[in-house]
Amino acid sequence: MNGLFKGGDTIYNFSGGVHQEPLQALNAEFSWNTKAPGYRIPTTYEECRSLWEALSDNRETPEQIYGANGFLPLVCQKIYGTNAGVLLSRFTVLFEPQPQQDNAPLVPDLPGKLYPLSVLWGVLSRDETSWDLMISNPRTLRTLQRLKLTPTAWQLRLSRVWSTYENITNRGIELVKQALSSQDLKGETREDVEYLRKCLEVGRRFAGLLNSFHEVLAISGENQQFKLKSAVSRTQEKFNELSRHIDSNFALDTVCPLGGDQGFWIESMEKIRNRLEQLASQIV
Repeated sequence: MNGLFKGGDTIYNFSGGVHQEPLQALNAEFSWNTKAPGYRIPTTYEECRSLWEALSDNRETPEQIYGANGFLPLVCQKIYGTNAGVLLSRFTVLFEPQPQQDNAPLVPDLPGKLYPLSVLWGVLSRDETSWDLMISNPRTLRTLQRLKLTPTAWQLRLSRVWSTYENITNRGIELVKQALSSQDLKGETREDVEYLRKCLEVGRRFAGLLNSFHEVLAISGENQQFKLKSAVSRTQEKFNELSRHIDSNFALDTVCPLGGDQGFWIESMEKIRNRLEQLASQIV
């Protein structure tokens, strides 16, 4: 769609971040080129918006990028090695559809396609509005009203989505492990791929924690003390497992001033821990 900006003096393209070396290569190859393979130049505002949203949500995946002979698999092989690149190309496009009900995603505020969790700030910031049984966020309240859902039913939906996130992240970890074991993985990329694996392990544990945490919130509205006590205990153990993994695998003293994704992990864990302690204190 870069052809839309012909005549512009300056164009800013966001070129990806950590874990996104193939995207950085794609931007370097395509950002300057208004007639790159698969280019599209919409002629109306409606067509432009529709195409942009479809590309942003990965509902449209151009063959020239994602196909067997497209840019993505080829650049992954150049970056990581032939066999390792094939595995990491598969990882890049790996997803599971969000569970649905009545032909619609269970949680409209979360993505329709759930990818392995290597970066968490986006999905955590969306989910955070539901870290209490009594929702106060206006947008989330409107969603509950539109779907005619009780707070308990909403929490159970979120729990199912995080269970799916946990499953797809596990599958992603297996592909990354295979790439790390590949004999042709380029030596200069091993550190990056290993760091990707460690971040995915955080994502998997966060998904398991939030699956359990939303179940706890759902149970907290049922006035079942024994069931709630057991669920809180299970969730606290998942929290402790995540905390131990982060402490033993990451040095958190060197981050950007705003904390980066790792800073968001710590902030989110603090909020979850406080909420769990509040719930535990209410159990007789």
